Amino acid sequence: MCTSVRFGLSVNPELQMFAHLNTLYAYFRLALICTALLSNSGQTTGDVINAIMPQKPGFFIVKHHLQAFEVLPNFIWHDQESASPIPRGFRMVTEGDRWISFAYTSSYNRERSLSLVTGFYECGKEAWHGDVPSRAKSLYSGPAWMIKGTPVGRNLDGPVVIPPLSAFLSKKRFSQATITKISKAEFERIERYVRTHFLPRKDIPGLGREPRAEQEVVAIVVASLRKLGI
Repeated sequence: MCTSVRFGLSVNPELQMFAHLNTLYAYFRLALICTALLSNSGQTTGDVINAIMPQKPGFFIVKHHLQAFEVLPNFIWHDQESASPIPRGFRMVTEGDRWISFAYTSSYNRERSLSLVTGFYECGKEAWHGDVPSRAKSLYSGPAWMIKGTPVGRNLDGPVVIPPLSAFLSKKRFSQATITKISKAEFERIERYVRTHFLPRKDIPGLGREPRAEQEVVAIVVASLRKLGI
């Protein structure tokens, strides 16, 4: 038996109920998948939702120590013998997503702490587990979880010092996590600052890189006496 509905169409109540049940069943399955992934991999709810229903492209800040970026500048990586569990956030980054490589140096190897951006990348190969490339084996020689990217825009031939990330982010979301999701506007704000404050190494006299101590600033000045007219 059919019942009349608007526009003169008719619908079978049994089919309508079946469609509703199918929708509920789909949500139930999604909840089961999320529960299984969370319990087996240590992912957060946000990680799982982004992996299942991603918004393209995604934008991220990736934090590593500076040495890790120096040996593998276009990688997100986490040294880990076992393939399970996958590190938190690694499933969020999928092909086409973009990230900012961010390094924070402590006073251990500098006279002052610095926030550094080392590059901008687009994901070309999603997370996998395997041996690290040979050029990284000076730091670590075992297997790791990795995500590989390609440079976006002009390469930075050295780290660029930036203000604290809180100056660029609209929310206090940045933490010690390796991968932090940000908005497109925040990504572009950081990129714009870095591009306008980037000084190519060849333009830094004497050192050919940014100074890392007051003595090196003096060395730059001494090397530039003629250019300064002294």
